[in-house]
Amino acid sequence: RRCVQETGINAEYMGIIATHHEKIDAVSAVELWLSNLPLKHDKEEAIKQHGLLKDILLAQSDLVMGPQGKNLPQILKIFGEVVNTKYCDQDTKQGVQQFIQGLVQHEPLKVALQNILNVLTEKQRNALQALYSSN
Repeated sequence: RRCVQETGINAEYMGIIATHHEKIDAVSAVELWLSNLPLKHDKEEAIKQHGLLKDILLAQSDLVMGPQGKNLPQILKIFGEVVNTKYCDQDTKQGVQQFIQGLVQHEPLKVALQNILNVLTEKQRNALQALYSSN
């Protein structure tokens, strides 16, 4: 898996996309960014990128989730891979927990979450389920 920096997409670039998404092809940029996550080679950059994903997800979930929530499976896969690792800080973990608990509270989204969890690896599924079963 390539590093986000190798693709030229870094936290500053994604910050620009988050604030100026109406002026650019944000859908394609976000999909490219997500396709290069999770990061697991550069701890500092990984923490920054995964934290940025959490920040955008909480502030502008439609932007990062894409049309009809198309990117939700990839987002959950990313966080399922890193949430209990050195590539994710406590702030990001808490934000992901907040997001997932929000999904669980809405029946259609809860069903979508369950369907996505069913296709994730056991590690990813267990990491995410632990976030919404703990209160």
